[in-house]
Amino acid sequence: MDVVTGIETVGPELPRHIEPFHGIGNQELWVEHKAGPSGWPAETTYRIRLRPGDPVPSFRDPDVVVKDGWITLPTRDLLSRSLDGQMLQYSADGRHVVISQYWPRNPVGRAVVVNIDTGTWDSLLFGFTIAGSAVWSPDNRYLLGHQVNLGSRYTGSHRTAVYDLLNDEIVPVPVAPEIEDAICAGWYTSKQILMYTERKRVLTFHAINITTGERHKVNAIHLPAAPGFQARVRLAAGVLTSRADAITPV
Repeated sequence: MDVVTGIETVGPELPRHIEPFHGIGNQELWVEHKAGPSGWPAETTYRIRLRPGDPVPSFRDPDVVVKDGWITLPTRDLLSRSLDGQMLQYSADGRHVVISQYWPRNPVGRAVVVNIDTGTWDSLLFGFTIAGSAVWSPDNRYLLGHQVNLGSRYTGSHRTAVYDLLNDEIVPVPVAPEIEDAICAGWYTSKQILMYTERKRVLTFHAINITTGERHKVNAIHLPAAPGFQARVRLAAGVLTSRADAITPV
């Protein structure tokens, strides 16, 4: 559904165990979920389709398989689930892919960054997963997401954070108590993230400085939903930057 016009579009039906994710042009990465004896997903296969004319990257990891224009990545860990956005996203230039993953019965996930040009595969620190509809910062230095710190018996903190790819570290974002329930949306500038609160079908967007926590209201959208519609909203990847009337810095 277009959150501005209310127009709904039904996409093509796909097999239940396959999810496609798209980048620039006809870039796509297919995620195939394989069920175990209990019927729940037990492992996941990730395959990137190369664009026509793109050079085949030479991956350093010997377990990466390139065949028939598809790259099969060397991991079987499960794709994370979240209402905060897509758990697999291409960078704006189409050169990188970030994937959030987890293991069954383990709430602490990790993010993996794939550089399609150089053939590098980097596993980020455990305890960080991406969140939002546009997780790459404009300068490609940071990733927006959540930091998970577990205490005893799987209790602990779950807070908004960014991953600094340059310094290889998780940086918690100071979020004011009055918007602690805000949902990650994407980036406003290279130093500010966008989060939104949902109150009576109104999405209010806040720009928050990742270092100081300073924030200001950016915009509000009244959702054109039918009476009684109670489902949570999940913004599509890139919706904040791919249209002329999207939210932009001022």
